[in-house]
Amino acid sequence: MICMPAITEHYNDYLKNNPLLAGKMISYVSSAYRDHEIMLGDKLLPFFLTPNFMSESEERLIKKSSEKMSEILEKVGKQIKNVKGRLNTINRMDFFIHEDKIKFIEFNTDSPSGAGRLDIINDVYLKIPIMPEIEETIGMRESLLEALLSSYKEWGGEKEKPNLVLIDWKDVKTISDQKLVAEYFNEKGFRTVLADPRELVYKEGKLFFKDMEIDIVYKRVIIKELLGKKEECNGLFSALSEDSVFMANPLESGILGEKKIISRMSSGEFDNLLNDEEKKFIKESLPWTTEVSEDLKEKILSEKNKLVLKPDEEYGGEGVTIGKNTPEEEWKNKVNKAVHEQGWVVQEYIEIPAIEVFDNGEIRKKFMNVSSFIFGGKYAGCMTRVSDDPVVNTSRGGGIIPTFVIKNDS
Repeated sequence: MICMPAITEHYNDYLKNNPLLAGKMISYVSSAYRDHEIMLGDKLLPFFLTPNFMSESEERLIKKSSEKMSEILEKVGKQIKNVKGRLNTINRMDFFIHEDKIKFIEFNTDSPSGAGRLDIINDVYLKIPIMPEIEETIGMRESLLEALLSSYKEWGGEKEKPNLVLIDWKDVKTISDQKLVAEYFNEKGFRTVLADPRELVYKEGKLFFKDMEIDIVYKRVIIKELLGKKEECNGLFSALSEDSVFMANPLESGILGEKKIISRMSSGEFDNLLNDEEKKFIKESLPWTTEVSEDLKEKILSEKNKLVLKPDEEYGGEGVTIGKNTPEEEWKNKVNKAVHEQGWVVQEYIEIPAIEVFDNGEIRKKFMNVSSFIFGGKYAGCMTRVSDDPVVNTSRGGGIIPTFVIKNDS
């Protein structure tokens, strides 16, 4: 398990037995979230007072595995897409720990959010008076800025103080996260603005937002949505076609976020790129995953309790169906839909871990999903989401709790 049960139990019991303190902490966290706009749309992001406590040995395993997988993904991506500079600057890897090994269930290379609000959430929770002694970490926004600057230089950028724009649609639910990131970048001396990609203008070989020349585009808008409004975003696409601006992640990175990339990697398609150790790592770290087809229909139907269906371009958990939690007739309909539509994958079901959290005065068990952030190939920390829904995602009502590493783990 990822959490440290004994510490978690002691922490939860203390809160339950001290309701006055717990009430004050809930009020404090709520107030801090409002002050820092830790929101999902117009509501506070759901929270629970219990963090995910992680041992140092668990974090070492996550760090080592995530960085190794990031390196392999960069190799794989470069073979598929001929891209100048780094393809995979920003990645969030979703995984479970299964039999003391990391099992990566998907990669998020298309605009993963969280760096801004996770820094604030961690700072807020560290002020809870009963918090155990925690390992100090570098802030995610700092790691993100370093990765963007490094990839910019790898691309060929020469400015010591490049200007940055974070692009996304104006009405997205995660805009508060972008604001926190932009605020930090500006504090560090890098002029940074938030903009809708339709507001960018290309003139005289340079990309502008109003009168500000742009050197780095930090893309937070989903690739599919951006391509769907290509004509309206003509300035950005003109700059990209002329290679006059660096963007992270580039449009080509979308291939690494497709669910079928796991199928392609585990099938041996890219073995020519990998050494024996990397091949072994792939075999151990990726669950069986393949594209849905008519030939596999009977296997998928008969092995329902061992499988998960996913749309290849799923975002926010939409369309993900866990066989063991789905009635027989509904599963049959989902499988028929996947076979008919194509663009779906079926994946080996990995047992979803759970954590007990302090929730409205009671200790309640929640499903838990942990993701590692990899910026520029380097581990930057974890995000832990919890939910009553086994498809754990904030867009499906889940919340975020901080992930803290306990000191002095042997």
